[in-house]
Amino acid sequence: MFEAFHTRFPDVGVTETRTITPELVAGQGDTYIFLELYCNDERCDCRRVIVHVCSLGQAEEGSSRPLASLSFGWEPEQFYRDWAGFPLDADDLAELKGPGLQRLVPQTALADLMLEWFRDLLADPDYVARIKRHYQAFRASVGKRDPEARAQRRAELAAKRRERRRRR
Repeated sequence: MFEAFHTRFPDVGVTETRTITPELVAGQGDTYIFLELYCNDERCDCRRVIVHVCSLGQAEEGSSRPLASLSFGWEPEQFYRDWAGFPLDADDLAELKGPGLQRLVPQTALADLMLEWFRDLLADPDYVARIKRHYQAFRASVGKRDPEARAQRRAELAAKRRERRRRR
């Protein structure tokens, strides 16, 4: 199951989520958000990201449906062949390795354009490094409590220790 990066790392998600604001797309100006999702299965190490491209304008109107669901894996093709554990056909490999459109997810008429923009973003080595860094942070958090919940729990335990010391 894939989970949005910003749900576990909200502060980083706000500052490091990529957006594109072209002047005109399909007759209207809008901002497009490239939301990263990573696998939260403890047994999985797929080394890929799913990116949901959403329109800020549509989100403000209450729509949460992505305009495109993209995939990208940064490892060599052989990694995905070995990881799958079964023979992959060309379409399977293309979806795992990407960048590409997710085949079994409904896409909108803007999906091909969103994929083109995503490929442009991936031409920036700093962006690819950021995706890998986000993947490592996300994977390190899988199976652990939410970072904010851990911080709150530590604060509660510290308060209880102080209260016990005060009573002594």
